[in-house]
Amino acid sequence: MKKKFFATCLAGALCASAIFGIVGCGEKEQPDNEKIDGQAPAFSDADVTLSLTGGIDKTTASRQISSDLFGLFLEDINYASYALDDNLIANGSFENSASKSDRWRAESGAKLTVKNTDGIFKNRSAFGDVNLDYAEIVTSAGGELNNLGYQAAPIAVKEGVDYVFSAFIKTGSYSDGLTIEVTDGTIVYATKDISLAPSTEWVKYQTTVNATGTCSKDLVIKLKFKGAGTVLLDSIQFETTDSTLGFKNYLYDAIKNLSPAFFRFPGGCIIEGLDDSSYYDWKNSIGASKVAGEHSADTVPEFVYTLNHDGQISEQRTYGEQATRSYNMDIWGKYDKTTYYQMEYGIGFYEYFLLCESLGAKAIPVLNCGKACQGQSAGLPLNGRHGNKVNDFIQDAKDLICFAKGSVNSSDPNEKYWAQVRANMGHPEPFDMDYVGIGNEQWGDYYSNFYEKFLNEFAFESNKLYGSVKIIVGNCTMFEHCELPSANRKGAAQTAAIAYKKQGKISSIAEYGVHDQHYYMNYTDFLANTKLYDDYKRADTDPNDYYEVFVGEYSANSAIPRSPVSDEGARYPYTENSWITALSEAAMMTGFERNGDIVKLAAYAPMFGNLARKNQWGVNMMFFDSTNVVLTPNYYVQQLFMQNAGDHKLESSVSFASGSAPQTTYNGAKGAQVISRTLDDFYYVASADEETGDLIVKIVNAGATEMKLNLNVGTSGVKLRGTAKIVTLQNGKTNAVSTLADGSAVYPATRVVDGFTDNTLGVTVEPYSVTAVRVRTK
Repeated sequence: MKKKFFATCLAGALCASAIFGIVGCGEKEQPDNEKIDGQAPAFSDADVTLSLTGGIDKTTASRQISSDLFGLFLEDINYASYALDDNLIANGSFENSASKSDRWRAESGAKLTVKNTDGIFKNRSAFGDVNLDYAEIVTSAGGELNNLGYQAAPIAVKEGVDYVFSAFIKTGSYSDGLTIEVTDGTIVYATKDISLAPSTEWVKYQTTVNATGTCSKDLVIKLKFKGAGTVLLDSIQFETTDSTLGFKNYLYDAIKNLSPAFFRFPGGCIIEGLDDSSYYDWKNSIGASKVAGEHSADTVPEFVYTLNHDGQISEQRTYGEQATRSYNMDIWGKYDKTTYYQMEYGIGFYEYFLLCESLGAKAIPVLNCGKACQGQSAGLPLNGRHGNKVNDFIQDAKDLICFAKGSVNSSDPNEKYWAQVRANMGHPEPFDMDYVGIGNEQWGDYYSNFYEKFLNEFAFESNKLYGSVKIIVGNCTMFEHCELPSANRKGAAQTAAIAYKKQGKISSIAEYGVHDQHYYMNYTDFLANTKLYDDYKRADTDPNDYYEVFVGEYSANSAIPRSPVSDEGARYPYTENSWITALSEAAMMTGFERNGDIVKLAAYAPMFGNLARKNQWGVNMMFFDSTNVVLTPNYYVQQLFMQNAGDHKLESSVSFASGSAPQTTYNGAKGAQVISRTLDDFYYVASADEETGDLIVKIVNAGATEMKLNLNVGTSGVKLRGTAKIVTLQNGKTNAVSTLADGSAVYPATRVVDGFTDNTLGVTVEPYSVTAVRVRTK
């Protein structure tokens, strides 16, 4: 069940189990009690020798690695929000833009009419046009109002689990009872009777329903009226208690066990939208109205109502609960108009911030820049919440920073107001937020007419709070728009920053913002570009031309240069998430970490696809249905890098007994083109962990041949403990995929070794594998 109104401390949040992961909950490892599994003496006939040739440099800028490097990006695509949300009822507020009664059926003598003249708010003037609609049910005895749930995340119940039903009901003279029932038409899996008292006021009824059986197919949630009459209903929910912070546990656990350093949300294209009705509005997601207050053009009013909880009557005063959140259309809904896809904001920015806090991950929200999606529309300017175009979106960004990081004691009235909203919702202390994205995959006049207006406004803002957040700037849509020094190619955002610098607005390119690079490519493109950032400008050598990078979206596929949208292949799960794609991403991630002074953040995308074959995007880290999640090989590569990230780069060298790195020739399709490429098989990165003292070497073998590797750590200048932990992901078939039927294609195999030879340990690097070696120093 959602906890909209939290106390400051989250210590009571349950730690996710380690069933998916290497180290439960991402905790730092405790090597003191490690059991030795074997010895790792140096090979006398090593194929590869990797030597750590220098000590740990904690001061030189170019030797440092971002502490936030590997994190997550969640976009509400492929119906992900419906799978995550603990609520099982679709369109519970009857606000769907296409059809107000969508996903509802009135049957057995009941008639449903959606009206908007007698809504649930006593102080309607404070809420403006928020949640005007509600259902009027005129029924005979035995009439039913049935909810079909979400097509892409169908209703599912589990025996023994409690579900919390709630609804705002205005009974008028109706005094007969109501039965809540979950059924497939043959078997009833959960049922509860509630008494309704006659009332001329709206009352929120709430009760707990226990499931007596397990089912995830063809279920319907029925509201059965025992008598005849007219009843009004609104904001109906049926929430599982098998959840954390409003997120279903089976998906929350999978996210938690990755151990992300940051969490980017909620998009992606959904923050851009197609028009003013279809971009993600963060203020709608926390229950804001467009009614002005003393210090703000938007307000989050107090919601006062009567609660009937199993017959116990009380007055409730809340802020931001879902009944106060206006819907928006989801941009991805245009691709399948037969499948319900609306942004209901059951999970909004407040829940995302709480999730980040629970994960121990920094929050990176992304906001609309004032311009619609250029990739899926003409990219026209949007009007904004109050018709002031880009200025409304600038104010939205300021208000978000105040909401997330502001102080309730601030002398700035706007900061104080939005900080108080956060406190009213249950979180007095600020959230951990160092970045905010302004726009997404945009270009052209995006820079001069939109993004730079944010920069100008923030530069002259007297409140230093806004300067405490780094702004992330969009970099168009694909790899071809990124800087490529070897081809003397400038990046899209880099080009705009250079022009802005020439105007005298900034003194260095870095002041323009963190460049948000996106690329979805064939796996051979990843293998071929692992050194992309090696030649980028450095802060300690070229401070005026250096800039920071956020690889905000990336993933590899096996046949196409970009993931399909309209192609039917995108509808099918698994096919593009093969082991070779994960191997190529691992190779690229060694480049991210080796250049961790440039690449500050990196996130695989998208996070979720669904098993119902209703995907807008075919390549995904995880695939869900209503009760299961399939963890792809790409998931485990992300987990390995997140849980074995370093803080400082280590000088190193590598040599091969054959004289050169082994290579593989790839002959395959890239779009409609057949290509041949000969690429290295061996990739690695060496770093040190500040907290544990471990020396960490991550190795990718993208080839079919086993390698005997000698890892010489004796010249690193660090005293060794004499043990090492080795974690390996491996599958001999490059086309292997994880499936619901067969399980994971790879899974971390862990062993602890000692018995080094003169500070050199021998590591067998298996074919088609990713290996993390943690050499203990404490």
